[in-house]
Amino acid sequence: TLAQVRAELRGTLPLQRTVNMMNQLASALDFAHQRGLVHRDIKPSNVFVGADDHVTLMDFGIAKALQGGQQMTRTGMMVGTPEYMSPEQAEGKQIDQRSDIYSLGVMLYQLLTGRVPFTAETPTAILLAHVTQTPMSPRQLNAAIPPAVEAVVMRSLAKRPEERFASAG
Repeated sequence: TLAQVRAELRGTLPLQRTVNMMNQLASALDFAHQRGLVHRDIKPSNVFVGADDHVTLMDFGIAKALQGGQQMTRTGMMVGTPEYMSPEQAEGKQIDQRSDIYSLGVMLYQLLTGRVPFTAETPTAILLAHVTQTPMSPRQLNAAIPPAVEAVVMRSLAKRPEERFASAG
């Protein structure tokens, strides 16, 4: 998994490798979103890394239909991994594809800086940070990150969904 790759490297992934993987993941998410699914648990352990860094997004077990249809979980039920949850997901609010975009932004931040934007002693404190705190600039942690890439990361991590990219594509 991407979590295992990160652990082996003990730090950040090279920029081009990160961009390659993120492009694939964004395309996979866009595909799912266009079919009315929100993944809700985007994180490195849900990404399989194959030959030539071909990545596969796994574990749609807690995915939710965007409109109508059968849902895997009840509305308002909080599911996911605190370190990667969007603010609206952390608050148990209605989510859409932009919640997955936030989570993908958390992963991008982590791959580029070696750490997630928010850590704390309890899951609740992490969720509160997603809702109330602005993450440290990725370039403060890794000066080699190009400004344009940092702009993508920060837009993906916007607190308000309408300030994020409208689609993963």
